[in-house]
Amino acid sequence: MLLNEIDRLALKSGYRTVVVEAHEKKSLAALLVPPLRQLLFELDRVAGAGDKAKQGLAVLKGFMNGVKILLGDIEVGLDIDPERGAADSGDLDSDLPNLFVAVAEAAEERSIPVALLIDELQYFSEKELSALSEPDANKALRDPTQAVEVDFEPDALKEIFRLTQGYPYFLQEWGYQSWNHAETSPITLLVGAGSHRDREQPRSSAGKTDTKGHDL
Repeated sequence: MLLNEIDRLALKSGYRTVVVEAHEKKSLAALLVPPLRQLLFELDRVAGAGDKAKQGLAVLKGFMNGVKILLGDIEVGLDIDPERGAADSGDLDSDLPNLFVAVAEAAEERSIPVALLIDELQYFSEKELSALSEPDANKALRDPTQAVEVDFEPDALKEIFRLTQGYPYFLQEWGYQSWNHAETSPITLLVGAGSHRDREQPRSSAGKTDTKGHDL
């Protein structure tokens, strides 16, 4: 819910975003390489002095060689000589920070802010992905919104739980849509129950008010 909102706000503010949804059948390295490759090529095409983007691609090539990145049975290609010794040891604990630094330096050289957003939902255990109890489901919905002083009416929480049966994926989607469509706090039963039927353009928190008329 909040990750999608962060992505939307970052794009609106001029960021280039890399959004990765962690997957239990793919390594983090395999998930990161394609979007970082695309990002670095985009930065390289931006007019400006310096060669940090090309250097970043060379670091990425070394990283790929170190961890042997495959998509399916096909090795990801990158027609550039690797940067030796930068991020090619095969040890993610040391290689990933070096790769991120190379990407950050390329973005800094082009004066383009970059945000890397990783949704780790798929890394949860089977137990954590199973249906939540109603109290836990309510907590999952309310904790992120209460951090920005927005809440749900009890009837809205009860109806969302009935509709989602407490499954985390559906709770996340209902929470996200409820946030987008609510104009006041607390979020009402009408918004919570109807948000899955109305997929209008998402709204930001600008213009939301609480029951006392305060801006949210």
